[in-house]
Amino acid sequence: MIKRTQNKKWWKSKLIWFNIALGIGTALEASLSIIQGYFDPRVYFGITGAAAGINVLLRIITNQGIGNESTDDNDSN
Repeated sequence: MIKRTQNKKWWKSKLIWFNIALGIGTALEASLSIIQGYFDPRVYFGITGAAAGINVLLRIITNQGIGNESTDDNDSN
């Protein structure tokens, strides 16, 4: 049996929005050094590790692809 999943538009993806926010925050931090000055280096490292963990968690709970067309789980083309 072929299972069909409906893809969603890219702007509805929590993973993409999280990565956009993370990228903007990283760029701001690299140029302004706002956050790093307030934390011990180990805590700052923990914050970046947590961001990576959230990224993995969002990827695990993702059950839809991104795009305009439906996809087949049984791709025999």
